[in-house]
Amino acid sequence: MDRVLKNRKMPRKIAPRIPDPLAHGIKLYVDHLEVSRRDRLNIRGWLFHEKIPVASIMLEIDAGDRTHRRPCRIGAERMDVFETWGNPHAVHCGFSATKLPSAEGGAVRLVVTLTDGNEIAVPLATLRWHEAEGEWRDVEIYVNSPQFDFAGATFDQYFERRFVVEEGLGATLSVVRSSAPSLPPPLPEPVVIMVSVYRGAQYLPAFFQSLLTHTRSPHHLVLIDNGNTDGAISAYLRALAAAHDHVILVRIPVNNGYVSAMCEGIKHAPPGHLVTLNTDIVLPDYWLERLMWPIFLNPAVASTTPFTNAGTVCSFPTIGEDNPLYLGFGVERIDRMFRRVLPEEANIPIPSGVGFCMGMNRRAVEKAGWFDEAAFGRGYGEENDWCLRAEAFGYHNVHVANLFVYHKHGGIYLSEEKKALMANSLGVINERFPAYHNRVMDFLALDPFAPVRACVAFLIAAERAAAVDVIIDHALGGGSKITREEISARLAEEGVPHIIVLPGAEGDAITLHLRAPGISHVFPDSAWDDLDALLARVRGRRLVVNNLGHWEEPLRLAARIDMLLTLRGLALDIMIHDFFLLCPSINLLDDHDRFCHLPAPEVCADCLPRNANIRPPAETAVPFTIAAWRGAMGNLLARADRVLCFSRSSAALVRRVFPALDNIIVSPHFLAHFLGAEPIVAAASPDLTLGVLGNLNVAKGSRIIRGLAAAIRRGGSRARLVLFGALAPETDPELKTEGVTSIPAYNHANIRALLIEAGVNMIFLPSIWPETFSFVAEEVMALGLPLATFDLGAPAERIRYYANGAILPFCEGKSLLNMLERVHAARAHA
Repeated sequence: MDRVLKNRKMPRKIAPRIPDPLAHGIKLYVDHLEVSRRDRLNIRGWLFHEKIPVASIMLEIDAGDRTHRRPCRIGAERMDVFETWGNPHAVHCGFSATKLPSAEGGAVRLVVTLTDGNEIAVPLATLRWHEAEGEWRDVEIYVNSPQFDFAGATFDQYFERRFVVEEGLGATLSVVRSSAPSLPPPLPEPVVIMVSVYRGAQYLPAFFQSLLTHTRSPHHLVLIDNGNTDGAISAYLRALAAAHDHVILVRIPVNNGYVSAMCEGIKHAPPGHLVTLNTDIVLPDYWLERLMWPIFLNPAVASTTPFTNAGTVCSFPTIGEDNPLYLGFGVERIDRMFRRVLPEEANIPIPSGVGFCMGMNRRAVEKAGWFDEAAFGRGYGEENDWCLRAEAFGYHNVHVANLFVYHKHGGIYLSEEKKALMANSLGVINERFPAYHNRVMDFLALDPFAPVRACVAFLIAAERAAAVDVIIDHALGGGSKITREEISARLAEEGVPHIIVLPGAEGDAITLHLRAPGISHVFPDSAWDDLDALLARVRGRRLVVNNLGHWEEPLRLAARIDMLLTLRGLALDIMIHDFFLLCPSINLLDDHDRFCHLPAPEVCADCLPRNANIRPPAETAVPFTIAAWRGAMGNLLARADRVLCFSRSSAALVRRVFPALDNIIVSPHFLAHFLGAEPIVAAASPDLTLGVLGNLNVAKGSRIIRGLAAAIRRGGSRARLVLFGALAPETDPELKTEGVTSIPAYNHANIRALLIEAGVNMIFLPSIWPETFSFVAEEVMALGLPLATFDLGAPAERIRYYANGAILPFCEGKSLLNMLERVHAARAHA
């Protein structure tokens, strides 16, 4: 189905087209697929597998020369889907993703990873972008999307007022200032605070203490004794009224519900803007001024709602959830950090206010009316209904981002009563405002406050820990990523907030990933100055250089790291996952794709310009020579407190180039998740079934495997070759013609079963470079299978201590096949 959308300002809907039943047991529906005016793709829908839980979903746009990816948020409750399908995997099948760059167009797809390790790609649409008189697109839809909106009408109200640009941390830091501002001025006229009190005696002392202590501007307090049978509560309310001239006490003999009480209370309220407060909250100092100034400054604001631990779209640190107080801190300590937020930049529209602590514009009340007692009975949803009715008169509802209020939530209602009230309220609201549910889901998916929540939480955690670590890494997988995640997990256990620095999409941009207890947020397309600005606010402790390979400008990167160490006084750890710090040929392969053994510098200088394994850096300020390279990288290594090598062979190679280093520590990875694996009894067969684990490329031995497969076929050998992992593009076609069995995806959870099913009785590691460590070798040894490798690097070093291992001299083709078959035969007869 092709559609031309010639005007991006007008929303267009494309009729659903249901494809052939999706293979592999997946059920999917896309509720909303949208390109915003900022050229960001946003998606929301549901997806589940009929038999296997979904582990993750990645949204991708393949633009040809590059692929943009964004992990989807998964696990949202979709009882409507469960009720339709009756499948337990459908209960939490909602997913969403936002802000995926889409300006280049391309093929849009979901990559679904199941808990058994299998990946399933689901095509969604193709976007083809053209420039003519104005911008327009051809769109081809492959999946049943009822709405493909290029106007972004729903999201634009948040984008246009958004206080942070999506791309970087710097804008968020400009909103979350380094110190709190001066105290807010008093309100220009008194407001009316309305509180209905019914039961909940355990909450009242803390609530009233905070209300009486921290409410400074002139106000009227309407207290509604809502049919309390506890005489102590009624007596306390009478005492308050007697003690304060500004307190108005309204007594209701019989409790008929919250909404009924508020409808009675409004009859006694003096003129002025209004505030509704629950009694299961605790208020910080100067709360009223921050809550109400947006209404005084902007007559179009209907309602204002602060941050809280439990307030749906206003929840902190996790949106849409009832959170405990962050890190166990009190409301004043958390609020002290929120005071740093610039309200003029951060107070943006939300779908509805939340009634636990909500400011209300009296003029909006006069136009839209008060709470609907007939429809909402004992409570829940009355404030949502009112906010939506106020919107119909041109008002909007605002989230106050520089105020935090503690909310116990649900304090006076029994759980079954609460469920019944919520069900009734949702039914009424959905009938009156059919688009409201989708608006809330869109807001949760977009989550425009996520950057500020993450920044505030990070600063609170850094204040408590008095330490922040930084990890610099490439954005690829492998052992480097495993190490990075292990370091991150260890820091999380210690309560140390940390920043992961990865390459940005292009140029000098970087991606900053802030992690603190309960918080993990990515700021793509940030700048180095953003990182420095954040470190200026906290006490930096340590910088971990995990891997510098695959960065666009490594020499400039080394200079930036050097400057960061000097400015911020950080300790430095450097991990040796490859040999990029010794030579820009990461794996030490020369211009003939052979391990170079680190020859004399003049040989390296001759190899450098013609080595296809080297990508010359883009910068021109520093000459790209082996001397300049080792000068910059050697400076970093010399500054390090620790240079961590994971094998003795790696340490020896580092010392060969930098013999003066005295900070090298050899410490192999501790692989707890491999321990306790049930060993595999190798298939008792005279014929060799050789398994190769891991993605293949030149350094990992793709040429070796091509030659081995050809030798098996041409020599009439009964040996079989089984490859587990992705094949390099230059290897794939040839191996398919050689009759090699290929299993493209595996993981730690299923590899044992896959090896047994394939009848593998020996594993071969064909790497032609001296690997610094081999997770594959460790896993194979944990499984007890015979293991062979060339006499290179860490794998050979470890296999020397493995009774079921064989170290081979480097050879290829028929010679290699003969050697492997002899090793197998010797073990079969042992």
